[in-house]
Amino acid sequence: MRKLWLIGIATTLLATSLLWLFSSLSLKPLRLIRTWKAHKSLVTSLTFLPDDQCLLSASWDGTVRVWKVNDGTKMDELFLAVSQLVLYSFS
Repeated sequence: MRKLWLIGIATTLLATSLLWLFSSLSLKPLRLIRTWKAHKSLVTSLTFLPDDQCLLSASWDGTVRVWKVNDGTKMDELFLAVSQLVLYSFS
């Protein structure tokens, strides 16, 4: 019981510290630039190609789509027979 109590206290302190840290940073507010609407299910992953000109999106609908970042057009689509698709970033 004591161990759970200590974990709870540590988690609360960590969360409080992170909130203080992020609230003290003077970042410009984010704004929405573009939305893409094409997947028929939850999007599970987004990653940029190394050239930063294309964005890949993967979804639980089994598709991976390639988007042009500058104008938002869909360049390609690949259907994979899997239900939960996750992408990893390129390096």
